[in-house]
Amino acid sequence: MADPASKMIRNGAKGTALKFIECINSGVCKGLMDLQTEDFTFIDLSGDVHIGKDSWENYFTSYPDYKIHVDKLITCGNGVDVIG
Repeated sequence: MADPASKMIRNGAKGTALKFIECINSGVCKGLMDLQTEDFTFIDLSGDVHIGKDSWENYFTSYPDYKIHVDKLITCGNGVDVIG
């Protein structure tokens, strides 16, 4: 299996961001974990810090209806801003 950095290079930053959002919106933890590094850190709206790939299962259990609604996606080089 390719590491997350290799996947991002192959899919491009925009493609990787869109795949990440797709996995979140469908609640697919395995897909998210495949896209993340081991030290992935997510800070939720409440300010709670979730570290590591396996934190998504707990997050989806706590917030089963969590979705990302994208209004605008801006790319610049290897960066992607998701606004929504």
